[in-house]
Formats: sequence, structure tokens, C-alpha cells
Amino acid sequence: MLSHQIHCQYFSQEDLLASGCLDVRMAMQAAEDALKSFNQGEVIFPDKIVQIFDDDTQERINCLPATFKNHKICGVKWVSVFPPNPIKHGIQNLSAVIILSEIEHGFPIAFMEGTLCSNLRVGAMGAIAAKYLARTDSQIIGLIGAGEQAKMHLVAMKTALPSLTDCRVVAKDKAEEEQFITEMSPILSDVKIVGTQENLQDAIEGADVIVTATSAQAPLLKADWFKSGAFYSHVGGVGR
Repeated sequence: MLSHQIHCQYFSQEDLLASGCLDVRMAMQAAEDALKSFNQGEVIFPDKIVQIFDDDTQERINCLPATFKNHKICGVKWVSVFPPNPIKHGIQNLSAVIILSEIEHGFPIAFMEGTLCSNLRVGAMGAIAAKYLARTDSQIIGLIGAGEQAKMHLVAMKTALPSLTDCRVVAKDKAEEEQFITEMSPILSDVKIVGTQENLQDAIEGADVIVTATSAQAPLLKADWFKSGAFYSHVGGVGR
């Protein structure tokens, strides 16, 4: 008798960490392979669906589907971004889950925690761009935002650009900057990390690499703050 059971595995964040998924170089290579597959027409990549619940705070849930035709795998990321969470509730602002299905029969094969994967993927994409476009002797990185995306981008950018020695971070308040420094300094002991005490210009001027990791909707940056030839990674926020 044929079995009609569907075997779908669950992978927690601990499972993913144990498998080595925090390897930034591996994530960068996987992302580059995906970009090449897309260019070769091997990827189905529909537009993401965004549901914004508050225009002022940008609290939202996004649905991002894609399929690797050559690997016969279809997946979707369901990710929520609630910027007020850290201050209002003392919890992270981003959470995600990922579902994978095979496309021979259409059955789900994996359900996994997606927060770590989501943060790592975004950081890896920025690092790939920096690998090819930023100065190879870049030394200073300026970060607008001090959340999880900013942390992952600092690690990813340091991986792509080992020459980075200084990091300036600016956040909505000094406490966020200090927390960023406390958490990231032990991880990147060869990078000097300082906060600019909410001063955007101090974080940007003279920086070789600039990353905006923020949900801010108002204009934040000015063109004359940018060093000539600086690499700019626009994760979020806006410039003018």
C-alpha cells in the first residue's frame, strides 16, 4: 500500500546555528549562486507582498516567495518588521519563518525559523556588493541604525572588506549606540567601534562604507556628507 504521509521537518534557530549557517562566507557564496541562477532564468521570483499596518511606524508583514527550478525547491519567507518593538515592548523588531516545498508533488518539506536566515541574507547581499564595488583598502564604516541588520552588516562588511578598522554607529538614542558597541566589540576585536551620540553627519563624513539599516521614512543623509568614492548600501531609510 502506498504511503500518503507527508514528511516535513522543523528546524529551530539552534538547529540552524548547529549546521553552521552563521558562516558569512558560505552565505555570500549561496547568495552569489542564487543571483547567477536568476540571471540564467532558473529562478521564479515574484514581487513581494507588503502589508503595512501603520504608515508612521512602518509596522508591517511581508511575504516573499521564490523557486529554484533547477533544484526543484519552492520557498516563501513570512517576515514581520515592527520598528517600535525594542523601545515599546523590549523585544526584537524582526521575526520570520520560512517554508520550503518540493515541486514534484508540491508537498512541504521544511518549516524553519527564519529570523537569523533573513538577517544573514540581507547582510550577505550588501557584502557581495561591497566585495565588487567598494574600495579594497576601505577602513571606516558608518552605520545608520544599531539594530540586528546593522550588526549583521558590520560582520558581513568586515568579512568582505578585511581592511575595515573603524566603525561609527548612530542610533535614535545613545543607549542603543552603547548596546551596539557592547555587543559587537567582543565579536570584532580588531575594529574600533564608537557611537556618534545621535549625530548623523559624524557617522557619515569620511567613511569609506556607509550602511543605512533603518526603517526611517524621512530624509536622513546629505550628499555633501559623503566621501568621494564611498560605497553606500541602502538597506533601509532614505537619503537626499
